Parts: sequence; structure tokens; C-alpha cells
Amino acid sequence: MQANLLLVLLALVLQNASLICSALRSRFYFNSYGLRVRKRFAIAYYYVGTLFNTILPGGISGDGYKVYLLWKLEKFSKLLGLRLMLYERVNGFYVLAFMGLLVLLPSSYIELFPYELPLAIACIILITPCYLFGVKYVMRDKIAIAWGASYYSFFVQLLQVLSALVLVKALITEPTMQQYIDYIVLFIAASIATIIPISVGGAGLRELTFLYGIQLMPVSDVETGVAFAMINFFLYLLTAIPGIPLFYKIGKIKRVK
Repeated sequence: MQANLLLVLLALVLQNASLICSALRSRFYFNSYGLRVRKRFAIAYYYVGTLFNTILPGGISGDGYKVYLLWKLEKFSKLLGLRLMLYERVNGFYVLAFMGLLVLLPSSYIELFPYELPLAIACIILITPCYLFGVKYVMRDKIAIAWGASYYSFFVQLLQVLSALVLVKALITEPTMQQYIDYIVLFIAASIATIIPISVGGAGLRELTFLYGIQLMPVSDVETGVAFAMINFFLYLLTAIPGIPLFYKIGKIKRVK
């Protein structure tokens, strides 16, 4: 199997754009709670956080480093920093799950299990009020801030989805619309699976998700599914590389306004 190199590079660009949007979302949260972080610093420390996510178990190790870094450099409360990381993660998950449910409806997976369609529709209706309830009464965040963060999360996930679509085109010469939709459902499911902190950077969980999910497609192509997962993970590693030099320079970057 051969992949279109130019399209793979385009997918890498889109992943980096998604990471920058994530950094701006993180900056939005910190700004909203009193720490006026500069854009350049927010992007730099998010790249460093991504680096830690790739070399330590799970996809949340970088969050701990970012909390520690802001405490070390700006004496920003560790407890509040952890809370903001949680707010950010839950907000991203909410938008990702909502998009996944919408794409699930026209996918080949919607009729695999009993009552899947009505359950998916019920989840689409309930997910936003449940999220807002959790924001206000469980996490004790402000709904206005959560809505503002959702704007950034939308573009974070949209750019990730566009990256996945480009990868599908890079691996399949003439993909059908159904293939595009099914791969996006698998991509979102794999993204959710990699949140579980039991592997380095989510390696293995992503491939297993695609291995099992691809076999449920009407036209099963395990080789393409595993190749998609492996290339996507490789691009994630490449996205983290700028975090190496930034790790040594982060303390010299102007941080706050």
C-alpha cells in the first residue's frame, strides 16, 4: 500500500493547526481565571505538553507538566490549574462526542446494535444540557466560559476531522462518501479510546480500535484501517517534535501581559 505523501503532509499541517487551536483554548481558560497568558507562550507550552503526552502513559501527562510549569514560573495555583485542565478536557470531550454522534447517524455503524439509532438521537438531544449541568453544578465552572471554550474546541476537532479525511484520501484512491463517514466515526472513537491512560501516547489503543472497527464496515479493509491508525499516530509524534527545543527555551519566553 502506498500513501500520497503530499496529502500526508497536509494532514500533518492540519494537526499542527488543531494543536494551536488547543493552545488558544487553554489560554482562554487561564485568561478567564486571571492569568493573562501571551499567545506565543501558550502555543509553546502546549507543544511541550504534547511532547510529554507522547512519552508518558496516557494522554494527560502533559497537562500535569503544564500545571507545574505555570506554578513554577508564575506561582499560579496548582489546584486551580488542575481544575482548568479538567474543564478544558471535558469541554473538548463534549464537542468531540457531539460531533461523533452526529456523524454516527449516516454511518454504516448505526444499525449494528439494537435501538442504536434512537439511543444516538437521545444522546444528541441530552448531551448539551447534561454537559452544562455538569459545568455548573459538578465542576463549578461558569457556563459563559464553557460556551466560549466550545468555540475553540469546535475548531480543534474540526481540524482533526479534516486531517483524518485527508488521510483517508491519501490511502484510498477513490473513497466513497460512506467510507469517509465511517472512517471519521472510527477516528473519533479511537480519539476517545486514547484518553484512557494505560499506554504511551495512546499507542496500541488507537490501532485496536481501528482493527475491530474496520471489520464492522460493509467493505472490510483491515490493512487500510491499521495503516490509517499508524500514520495518524506517527503524525502525532511529528507534531510533538517542536516541544523538544521549546522545552529548553520555555522559561525565556515572555509569559504574561
